[in-house]
Amino acid sequence: MIANAVALGFRDLIGFTLTTAAGAKLVSLDGFEMTLIGLGLLPTRGTPSRYLAIVIALAEALTGLLLISGIAPFAITIVASGMLLSFLCAILIALSRRLEIACHCFGSLTGTQFSGAGLLRVLAMLVLVVLTTPAASAAPVGAASLAIALFIFAGVMGLAAQASSSLARIYRIPVR
Repeated sequence: MIANAVALGFRDLIGFTLTTAAGAKLVSLDGFEMTLIGLGLLPTRGTPSRYLAIVIALAEALTGLLLISGIAPFAITIVASGMLLSFLCAILIALSRRLEIACHCFGSLTGTQFSGAGLLRVLAMLVLVVLTTPAASAAPVGAASLAIALFIFAGVMGLAAQASSSLARIYRIPVR
């Protein structure tokens, strides 16, 4: 019983982290788009890079919401694991090439560069997702869980928007 509660807590924490990061990316797409270009995933700024940034952020949000809701735990574990592995690859690319670009993992809320600490954080999340899924899958799932997840996402979007506009005002950054 305690193991299930702990597993649910870790699964929800990872889901909340992914949802928060996605919301922050969606609010400040420019920075995340520049990160994708800086990693060499796309050659220039424009429509394709903007769409890729949006798709990645929405996929991350959906993954986080599904982790929190507990719907299809084994399937979402595969999706979340693949997503976290792709984040690990992005960090490894940046570190191996010694790229000096901001990761924008949490949109404009963070502008830190890719680091070993970020690599360890994503690796820990990956391990937790894989280890907690069997225990967490035994927990009951209902519409209330999904409603709570959507409420959290809406709140995170609001906070990220507020933080982004506050930072723009403080640093006198023109907002488009």
